[in-house]
Amino acid sequence: MGIGRGVDANTGMGTGTAAGAHDAETSLEAYSRIVAEIADGGGDRAVVLARHGLDEDRWDAIDDAWQARLSDAADQASEDDGVPPLVVAYAEALTRAQKERSEGR
Repeated sequence: MGIGRGVDANTGMGTGTAAGAHDAETSLEAYSRIVAEIADGGGDRAVVLARHGLDEDRWDAIDDAWQARLSDAADQASEDDGVPPLVVAYAEALTRAQKERSEGR
């Protein structure tokens, strides 16, 4: 993370934004919307990414970063903790994004 940016302990999301950062780098909601659109499979992945101002390399970096955050959250949780808040937040955001896509929004 860059200078002046931290990570919220409950969500794993950045607490600040870096100049030039794409929304999907700092927003779990934005990331989830793109994941849902790609998973929908209704179009060319490159077109989906371009619609969001991304290319394959940038998306791979964003996806890798979120997957690492999610994996770290799961690894750090004990069985007594239940599902980590970041994993819950991602599941909820992805479900919302999928529902919005199915409703044509």
